[in-house]
Amino acid sequence: MSMFARPRKILHTGNLLNNAYLHCKYLRKRGIEADCLSAAHPWIQGHPEWSECHFTDAVEHLNPNWSEIDRNGFERPSWYFEAAEREIPNVADKIALEIGWSACLVRQSYKLDVLRQELFEDIIKFSGGLDFYHILKRLGFVDLAARFAKYGNLVSHSSSRTAELQPLFDSAFPERENTLSHEDILSWISRTLMQEQLNRMYSVVQGYSLEPILSLLARPKRPYVCYENGTMRAFPFEETGQGRLLALSYKQADKVIITNPDCIDAARRLGLDNTVFIPHLIDDDKFRPSETALRTQLENETGCNFIVVAPARHHWNTFSEGLKGTMNKGNDILIRGLASAFAAYPEIKPLVFFFEWGQEVEQSKELIEECGLTDRVRWEPMRSKPVIKDLIQAADLVVDQFNAHHGSFGATALEAMACEKPVMLNFVAENHRWCFPEMPPFLNASDPESVKGHLLELMRDKELGRKIGRKSLEWYRAYNSSELVIDRHVDIYKEIWDKNGWTWPY
Repeated sequence: MSMFARPRKILHTGNLLNNAYLHCKYLRKRGIEADCLSAAHPWIQGHPEWSECHFTDAVEHLNPNWSEIDRNGFERPSWYFEAAEREIPNVADKIALEIGWSACLVRQSYKLDVLRQELFEDIIKFSGGLDFYHILKRLGFVDLAARFAKYGNLVSHSSSRTAELQPLFDSAFPERENTLSHEDILSWISRTLMQEQLNRMYSVVQGYSLEPILSLLARPKRPYVCYENGTMRAFPFEETGQGRLLALSYKQADKVIITNPDCIDAARRLGLDNTVFIPHLIDDDKFRPSETALRTQLENETGCNFIVVAPARHHWNTFSEGLKGTMNKGNDILIRGLASAFAAYPEIKPLVFFFEWGQEVEQSKELIEECGLTDRVRWEPMRSKPVIKDLIQAADLVVDQFNAHHGSFGATALEAMACEKPVMLNFVAENHRWCFPEMPPFLNASDPESVKGHLLELMRDKELGRKIGRKSLEWYRAYNSSELVIDRHVDIYKEIWDKNGWTWPY
């Protein structure tokens, strides 16, 4: 019996920033079976609790211990699986039982491979990464090499994938300095083998960030969708194994979802003809216009009459090679603009919220002190989405990033628009005309002086801010609502079903 006679399911892998979790949540509201696999993502933003729980205590940024945190009764849904690499077979067993496959067959197919992989990884670790299989073969120890390959079968798996994929890479990217190599694939093959059996139980796999590499390497090949989280800007052009594999995974995908409009340039450089634009999904069951008691509380506590919320990660000064265009949030531009505006309008009593995350929090604090803003700034620890929602609803202005390279916006801007709030950021309209018929009504600022100008307008005319907020909500509902985002995902899946001659079951 064909596996496609089984219940149709879609697997979302790689829960960076909870995108996969939210997509599954909203797909399931439509009655579509979508499961989420997170390979033990360490960052707090990649955990469902980040989106669902209203916790105010400080929480570890990496690997938070949720058993020690009041989650207000929240329990992870049965369709969400968090598993380290070697725990993925347990997830496969669970899914196999649900859909009527023989779990023991799945488990047995893993058992020997897991033992072989553990032995192989231990040898590789001990040897400093030497490829014993080829070394022994070259030295003439053919029998010994064969015995090693039997227990270290990652080598043979990666060799067969290389033979298949290298010609595809050379054809797709003839201008690249280096071709796809056995070593490139070897470093990914262990996780690939762990996930292959799981993939077989799904009709389509949607991989986020770097996860599409696993779908590229998995056998038998399943239809797969790539979801770029900004990873298309630089990673696929790196002359590294990861860069080459990611570039080819985009090329071989059934569909590539572009979420950051500026990434269309990268897609063109890669020669992709399988892209579709889908904006970020916002949980607009939560993020919506609403009065909040927090506004009155903050006014009573501090005497403030103008509140700015700036959730962007603090990263604006030092960058590794090639990542300034992707990682820079331009927090220094905002800080200097705030200081200048407040000095020019001393009657205002502002309160600014920053969040203690990012590699340059201390540098931001030093600049704030230098600019005389310390008494007007409140630093918050990492906050969950429901807490950030309360702050956004209490704000007069929400500020996103000031990245001049891509001039785009992230989820923060959209969450604020869904809450009927004006948003300020560095916005390059030309990067967005290909995917939006109407430009969002952002307050566009690229330097401290333009930040100052917009702030003075809003501080002097509160009705202006409310008017821009109303326009922002209208734009959000027209071009970025959760209904629109899920409609576009469903269109992709239906297209894949049609291409494979399957009947769409939902």
